Amino acid sequence: MFDAEFGIIHFQNHWQAVNQIKLTLWNKEHYIYVCATAEDEEDQISDLQRSSFLKFKNSIQSVEKSIEDVLRENFPDLTELELSERFIPGRVIFSRDGNYGICIADNNDLDCAIQPDADIAIEFTPEIIFYDSQEEYLSFLY
Repeated sequence: MFDAEFGIIHFQNHWQAVNQIKLTLWNKEHYIYVCATAEDEEDQISDLQRSSFLKFKNSIQSVEKSIEDVLRENFPDLTELELSERFIPGRVIFSRDGNYGICIADNNDLDCAIQPDADIAIEFTPEIIFYDSQEEYLSFLY
């Protein structure tokens, strides 16, 4: 299926764009999945999701800086190199109301071995909120 803003999309418990978006954190490029929440396949991407995605694309440098700032603030004992190696952005999710957040893998070996849900998330709208668990963030979306 094709969406005017998201491009080619497919449904897999949510809408996901085939093309990924590039995020650069600490001069390291990452390609992340773009997702839009939906109840089922009949639940098309909303105008609020499209509008939010367009704003996201137009402010990508601000988003990148915010991610770096939030990670520095929440993990003050880590150097930028350690932060860039430990945290890998994986997807941005646009909710039905136009809010969005980014899910980030936490590659801390010890945490991942003990807690598979140790990944984090950062919500950007309506305000920037750090979640120390993706599970907690995702529970607000669905």
